[in-house]
Amino acid sequence: MTTTDPDQGIDQETGQLSPVVLDSLAGQLDQRARARRAEQDRAKAHGGPCSRCGATESWERPGVGGWAGGDQHGAICVPCDRDRGGPSGHDEHAARVRAARLVLGETPAPAWTGHGDTPAAIWWHDDYLAGAMRWWHETPGARPGPGPERFAYDDPQQLLDRLYRDSTPRPPQLHSRGRRHRCPSCGAKGECWQVTQVAVAGQVAADGRTSSVARAHFKLTWTCHSCRHTEVEQRTDQLAGVPVSGLTGG
Repeated sequence: MTTTDPDQGIDQETGQLSPVVLDSLAGQLDQRARARRAEQDRAKAHGGPCSRCGATESWERPGVGGWAGGDQHGAICVPCDRDRGGPSGHDEHAARVRAARLVLGETPAPAWTGHGDTPAAIWWHDDYLAGAMRWWHETPGARPGPGPERFAYDDPQQLLDRLYRDSTPRPPQLHSRGRRHRCPSCGAKGECWQVTQVAVAGQVAADGRTSSVARAHFKLTWTCHSCRHTEVEQRTDQLAGVPVSGLTGG
């Protein structure tokens, strides 16, 4: 008859650990392995500072750290890389606008502007915001952000000072999309839309003919002035009164 030492969990005939003890040890080993992997995933977040936002931690997703790489200016964290459009994007202008709006948040314009307590960001065209936004590597004496905190080297007041010192605030030019067209997000209608317009080149087929499925067109991005809801429209004719910002591929 096989007996087991209840204190040691050892089979007295074979001298081996009992199945119950082995299962318990296996579970503990698996748990330790998972803990080590989790610690390694978290450790990957440390680095930088990010050359754009100054953060010293970069997270791909909760619990998993990682950096997107870097360029001549230094390291780039995953959030900044995403804001730039990822590896195939790198839209510096759009990233600066997004960062400026993030820094400004709901900070109101100076009292002398007469805008009350409305957020200052809504009174500025994207080009002005992009021009006033400075990256971490462009800011003399900038300190790295604490951990994952982004843009801690700058603050809303500093950005506002640059905006109102370097430029004259101009209300955005608003357009209507028709009397019946309402913003699906906030319900605003009439002249409540900001719009940008980009000319898109047609794709050329291998035989040299213009493809019938990808002709040249205009890409319009409509942004609701009230809630910042965005819609994209493609049309063959140019929208009158709106400058064309450039020519892109299809």
